[in-house]
Amino acid sequence: MLLSSWAMPKTPLIEVHVPIEKFTSKGHGVGLAAKQEGLPLHKVEVDHTVPGDVVSVKIGRKRKGSYVGYDKRLVSASYFRVEPICSHADYCGGCIWQQI
Repeated sequence: MLLSSWAMPKTPLIEVHVPIEKFTSKGHGVGLAAKQEGLPLHKVEVDHTVPGDVVSVKIGRKRKGSYVGYDKRLVSASYFRVEPICSHADYCGGCIWQQI
């Protein structure tokens, strides 16, 4: 079966662990991670994270100077993290600050 060109990513997704250090102006968490051992560290933005979190994300290509993390899994939670009041906070995107 031949796959369409839109179904196959140009850059393969690589899974990395990212310790979140601070916020961007949009409210996304930012951390530094290397795509492979021995390579330099790059900035990775992950939405719905808090400084102090360690998350496992998949990264692909670079967008506007930093990588974007997809398929977030929380490895260890931050001291500042709380359970969001809204049950739709992870899906709708309107409640970006409810996890603090």
